[in-house]
Amino acid sequence: MAASNLTIYNLSKDRNSAKVIYSKPPDYAVLYPKPPDYTVQSTEPVNCSTTHTQIHQPQSTYNINSSSSSNNLNQNIIQSTNEISSYKTWSIINIFCCCNICFGCLALYYSIETKYLKKEGLMQDALKTSMVARNINIVATMTGEAALANYKFAQQTSHSTLPITIAFSIGVYAALMIAGPISGAHINPAVTISLMTIGLVKPLQCMFYIIGQILGAFLGAALVYLVYLNQFNKFDGGIRQMTGPNGTADIFFTMPSDGVPHWNTFLDQLIIAAILMIFIMALTRDFNHMTSEVTKPFAFVLIIIGITCAFSINAGAALNPARDFGPRLFGSFIYGRSDVFSIDNYFFFIPISGPILGAIAGVWIHQGFTYIVKNYGDPRITDRVDLAAIRQKL
Repeated sequence: MAASNLTIYNLSKDRNSAKVIYSKPPDYAVLYPKPPDYTVQSTEPVNCSTTHTQIHQPQSTYNINSSSSSNNLNQNIIQSTNEISSYKTWSIINIFCCCNICFGCLALYYSIETKYLKKEGLMQDALKTSMVARNINIVATMTGEAALANYKFAQQTSHSTLPITIAFSIGVYAALMIAGPISGAHINPAVTISLMTIGLVKPLQCMFYIIGQILGAFLGAALVYLVYLNQFNKFDGGIRQMTGPNGTADIFFTMPSDGVPHWNTFLDQLIIAAILMIFIMALTRDFNHMTSEVTKPFAFVLIIIGITCAFSINAGAALNPARDFGPRLFGSFIYGRSDVFSIDNYFFFIPISGPILGAIAGVWIHQGFTYIVKNYGDPRITDRVDLAAIRQKL
């Protein structure tokens, strides 16, 4: 089969002609009745102004990387995120005000009506102590989480968490000094529930304590968010993210370290809560003459610093279910309603169940110790411990 010399012009480059060999099958017209997509002309240069047949000019496309279009796109994204952030901010302020108004009205109602109850004063006392628990939990949560926010936004080169630990401990100390003489400074639902199991807190009081503790932690997280709102926007560009380089969820609630299974984090929370509760029970007993009333708040600060410095790498050493669950509820308004609970395979249940079960175990371990001392203590060991006084107190 003979081959014919044909000239094909490449219009996309320099418009110069080029000789190619094109082998045409004998039955091309039968098999392919449609002509080829290129135009075969003579050896003369093609005039693009007069030639229109099968010359397809490239269409203008939108380049997202161009300066004007990308600037407009970025401006639209920033404007939309600022509008969403502003809307969420006002929603949080409204929630903050509504929670306080509703809680205050509830306390006022029961303070008036409960004098006619059969158990006079029980509901009223529960509401008052619950409001105290809410207020002091605002202080404790706000102090600790503000330290977390400050640490993250300042982008410290040091990875030491000691300043955060000290800030949380000072928040606990402030709560003890504010409400210790009034209600015992109940800021931890795990401690309150464990004391209920041995009869030191009534179930109704326990319920209102927990409501106040969670609400106080929620409001404390809201205050931290409002104070650092501009820093949040500068850090993540107005797009809230829980994890990743721009993630800020660890300011509000705890998350496990990479590769740590749930059973390990649960055991971690169980043990540290038991240690804390044993220490609290030993410190608050009347027959413990090792510390005075003045030094007891400092002792609490030291034990919290010691526990969090020793056990914070696995899951953050929550210790307080309200401090984790209240800010997590707040996080559902800024990160997504379900994501804050489903993240890390529903890890949120561990900082709640672990400290509660650990505190219950700790209080009963201490009860077992005191029972052994009461019934099987050696009377000859009276140098620092008066067993007769212990038995009388118990």
